[in-house]
Amino acid sequence: MRSNRLRSHSPHRACLPRRDLTLSHSTNFNENTRRRRVRAVVIAYMSTPDTSRTPSVITNELQDLERAFPPRLIEPDGAFAEWGGTYVDAESFRVGVRGKRWPEIDASFLERHHDALVFLGPSSIAEYLPAYLLALIRRDPASSAMPSFLLGVLTRGSDGERFDDRFRSLTSAQRRATARTLAAYEMETAASSRQSDVSAALDGYWR
Repeated sequence: MRSNRLRSHSPHRACLPRRDLTLSHSTNFNENTRRRRVRAVVIAYMSTPDTSRTPSVITNELQDLERAFPPRLIEPDGAFAEWGGTYVDAESFRVGVRGKRWPEIDASFLERHHDALVFLGPSSIAEYLPAYLLALIRRDPASSAMPSFLLGVLTRGSDGERFDDRFRSLTSAQRRATARTLAAYEMETAASSRQSDVSAALDGYWR
C-alpha cells in the first residue's frame, strides 16, 4: 500500500508529459528570442562606425600629420580671402577655429562646416586640411557628410586646373602625409562603398 501511494503521488509519472510540453515550448521561445537579439546586435555593430579597431593607425597618422603640418595657433582672418567670398558660414568658421591648433578642432565642428573645404584656397588649405584628414581616419560617428566632401576636394576631377591651384602650396612632406592618410583610410574601408571614393582620390593624384 505504501509503495502504491508513493507511485500515485509521484510527479515523475503524473506530470511528466505536461512538463515536457511546457519545457519544449519555453525552449523554442527562448531560442527564437535569443536569435532575434543576436541578429539585432550584429546589425547594430555593422551599422556603427568602428574606431576601436584602429588605435595604432590613428596614432601613427596623427604623428605623421603633425610632422608634415606642425600645429600652430590658427589666425583665420584670411581663410576665405581667395575663394570664399560666397561662403555663408565663413564668420562662424573663423570664430570656431580662432586661437586653436588644428588637432584641437573637433569632428562635430568639421562636420557642421564640411562645405568650407570647397572655399579654402591655396594659401589657407594647409592650415585646415590635416584636421579634416584626422577626422576622416578616426571615423568619428559625428562625421556624416564631411568624408564625401573631403574626398571630393581631394579628387582631381574635370577641373584639374583648380585642383592644382588649391594644392600647389603643399610641401612634398605634406603631400606624402596626405597620401599615407588616404591609403590608411582605403585599407580601413576595404569592401565598403566608401573605398571606391578614396581609391579614386588616390589614383587620380596622391598615390
